[in-house]
Amino acid sequence: MLLASLSLLAGCTTGKKKAVGRSNEDPLQKKFRGVYGVVLRTDATSPKKAIMITSETGRYIESPALLSLDAVHNLTYTDNSMPIPRTVRATWREGDARYVGQGVWEGGTIIGDYTVPVAERIPDVILDDIRKKGGALRIKIRLADDGILIGWDIERSVPIPNCKIGAGETCQAVQYFLPGGDFCEPRVFEGQRGWQNKTPASLQYDGNGRAAQ
Repeated sequence: MLLASLSLLAGCTTGKKKAVGRSNEDPLQKKFRGVYGVVLRTDATSPKKAIMITSETGRYIESPALLSLDAVHNLTYTDNSMPIPRTVRATWREGDARYVGQGVWEGGTIIGDYTVPVAERIPDVILDDIRKKGGALRIKIRLADDGILIGWDIERSVPIPNCKIGAGETCQAVQYFLPGGDFCEPRVFEGQRGWQNKTPASLQYDGNGRAAQ
């Protein structure tokens, strides 16, 4: 009888621990559950050099030598190899900066150093659409002279109508859906004009993660 009582007590204790664990789940982990992989696009409103972009954990997301509206970088992370950052910090330099490896620039003078929220701004409607229809979350980071602009959309491969496959060709094209945030780059193929809302220093965000007008 004593052993049976101890077993029952142990079972109840274990059950309570599991319940506490679920109630303490990180809200952002829950928010992005079922969304795998992310595409990162970075550019700048004017040329920026010796750039370091890091997450709130200090992880180096990207460290390009140059970003501008013409010098654009695109990176694809599969599965959970790059968790959605809560915040991103970007610095850039002028002068005699040198790349020393492992994502680090040294020397020169830091002339831009800004940190902005990312994960909390992504609307749930974007994530729900990815869960239902597939695709990859695309996060767009644009460096401006007075801060950082954040944008987002969904990247999907879609069939090209009336396509005839030739050597080395494909009948799939990349298209983007539900763009939002502080800016959107123009897309000639889709006939969509770009926009940029406000300068980062004046941005205030509404409940959907958009810049308030």
